[in-house]
Amino acid sequence: MKKWLLGIGIGVIVLAMLTGDGLALLEWMGRNPEATPTHAAASAHEAAQHENLSPPKPLYLAALPKFVAVLTTDGGGDSTYAEIAITFSSYDHRAVDKFESVLPIIQAAIVAEVMQDGSALATGDETARTTMTHQALLAVNRIIGKTDPPLGTSAFVDAYLTDFLIQ
Repeated sequence: MKKWLLGIGIGVIVLAMLTGDGLALLEWMGRNPEATPTHAAASAHEAAQHENLSPPKPLYLAALPKFVAVLTTDGGGDSTYAEIAITFSSYDHRAVDKFESVLPIIQAAIVAEVMQDGSALATGDETARTTMTHQALLAVNRIIGKTDPPLGTSAFVDAYLTDFLIQ
């Protein structure tokens, strides 16, 4: 009796699986995704987007070498030291060349910016680091814009804090 019930149970399961597979096969064969209007419209839209895309521009990087800045804290005249390195990115290779030629001026301006917000940076505050990186980008663009006016004041598009160590 157990073998007979087991056989019926297995038969029912096999029949259900075949029926499900058969229905899925009929559904799959009945569909033609190329003929549906929504798919055709989506394909046309996707093709138009690919035609309008241009290849990405190369990104050029200019790195400010590591430097150490003294960060004066608010209390008791204690000082903290920060080792910092920042990298700037541009889509114009001329901006990187100009960066290299005025590197001492850029470094002096960035050290001044860092020391100005020293107490906030000494705490390791994320907002202070973000502000410092943004101020460094503005300083570099200001210097590049003054030394090479055709490049303008937006020669560099972003700044990245690549090293930040508080001692």
